[in-house]
Amino acid sequence: KIITPGEDSSILLGITRMSLLEIVKGMGMEIAERFVHREEIFTADELFFCGTAAEITPILNVDGIDISNGKVGPITAKIRDSFFQIVQGNEPKFKKWLTLVK
Repeated sequence: KIITPGEDSSILLGITRMSLLEIVKGMGMEIAERFVHREEIFTADELFFCGTAAEITPILNVDGIDISNGKVGPITAKIRDSFFQIVQGNEPKFKKWLTLVK
């Protein structure tokens, strides 16, 4: 299950987040948009953040505590790999997201 702060939080409701949610839904993963308690960060199997500059970036350590044994987790890797395939134009299903610049 992917848990993300909801629209009522202070996160940016940007294109990358919207795209990520669409990708995750397409993978058949469950998404919960809700308040995330700080304690949950330390018990999560994996963490990542997303954004225009960050793209999909794993969070491997928080306050000196390793997340996912300090390695990129399989779910984060799958989402990140799919994201990069899409932005590189290698996923026909998502071609409509791209604009060719000459």
